[in-house]
Amino acid sequence: LQKAPTACVLCAGTSDLPVAEEAAVTLELADYQVTRLYDVGVAGIHRLLRNQHVLHASDVAICVAGMDGALPGVVGGLTDVPVIAVPTSVGYGAAFSGLAPLLTMLNACSPGVGVVNIDNGFGAAVLAGAKLPSILSSSCMISHSYLLFLGINCSSYPPATSLINCV
Repeated sequence: LQKAPTACVLCAGTSDLPVAEEAAVTLELADYQVTRLYDVGVAGIHRLLRNQHVLHASDVAICVAGMDGALPGVVGGLTDVPVIAVPTSVGYGAAFSGLAPLLTMLNACSPGVGVVNIDNGFGAAVLAGAKLPSILSSSCMISHSYLLFLGINCSSYPPATSLINCV
């Protein structure tokens, strides 16, 4: 019996929850075991440090953060699993609708940190290894023509008759 892949989805603050949940639910639809660590930003680093064992037990970590975007760099320094950073558009002052955390994450010096675009929780989950065919076959039907429109090779997907919103 093969062990299900595991992921840890972290978010720095509660305003990052919608993007973090987008990633977590997408991974769950792809049969990942997901552990959520929410409100563990660097301003409350003790909450993150208290849960390091969860990071080390995961196959991948997705870090969602707005404002200064420092969480993925810290997580990358604490663990050796791949870290996918997701900047969010939340914040005030000089956050520039997610540009400031995006630039912080792109400049993180921790090894193994990759970055997706602003508010792209779904993209982070797909990058983490959630394969689109398993999402489609287990949770929704989508038309063959729509997959072709997206530029996806449809030969490996089951035929479907209706188009619904998957996530």
